[in-house]
Amino acid sequence: MTDIKRLINRTVSSYKKINHQDRDGMIIDNQNSIRKEIIEARRLPFWHMESISCQYAMKGFCLIETGGVSPEALRFLNLSFIYKEVAQEIEFNENKNSVCIQLEHVRRCLFKLAPLLLWSILIGNKSLAKKIKNQFLFYLNLKNVTRNLHLDYELFCLWLYESWVEEKSDIIQHISGDFKQLIDHWYADAEKLQEIVISICDFHCEEMVDNQKKTALPRFMSPPCDLIPLEIHVINKLRQSHSLSKLIVDHPITNTNIAIVSEFSIVEDDFLEYIQINIF
Repeated sequence: MTDIKRLINRTVSSYKKINHQDRDGMIIDNQNSIRKEIIEARRLPFWHMESISCQYAMKGFCLIETGGVSPEALRFLNLSFIYKEVAQEIEFNENKNSVCIQLEHVRRCLFKLAPLLLWSILIGNKSLAKKIKNQFLFYLNLKNVTRNLHLDYELFCLWLYESWVEEKSDIIQHISGDFKQLIDHWYADAEKLQEIVISICDFHCEEMVDNQKKTALPRFMSPPCDLIPLEIHVINKLRQSHSLSKLIVDHPITNTNIAIVSEFSIVEDDFLEYIQINIF
């Protein structure tokens, strides 16, 4: 736990020190690159959208950790998730007609879609959540590449979605570990779930770190998904809807100012409107 606390403190500290002018400059540079691609009718690189997402997340994190939650900070976080979702849709549209998709590419797409599915639950947008779920299932149904992936977290996110919309499938049969334990004891009192939830928080933090011991890139290396424990927020939202006690988690990942933010919304943005008109 000491190492995890040190990791979180170091990550938070790095966001506190960001230069907002630098972030704004990177956002403008990426927007200009996207405009150029659209004008020249070339392939739109989704990574420009992902970069904008990261810049907005860092700006939001900095404001929250240095001055608390504010409307401006929340707007930045909301924009971060929206840009991330648009980036994933652009990437999906490229992949759905692809003859061959490499294992690592599928893994990366699933890793990005799972947090977006949780985010869509938190904003309460069922049509958006269904779209993300269908993208998720597209990759998941590529049996030739997903059979060797360890996807307990991603499948758990899908189970949370199904619980939210009251759908049933056999997905639970493919989930193991702490996530399966939580499902099996879903209706238990919050106190009895503490150990399981702490382990899930540990998993989240472990997936923020890249090292030579890992065979694949971790899930939560970049904002906004690194310091926001979306899975805990969704678990509590669903437990509340089931009239179950809220999980009070004492863990480094849940003790930051950033972790307080558990409600999100769709916000308007002129450049996103430009993307919607010219791309979709």
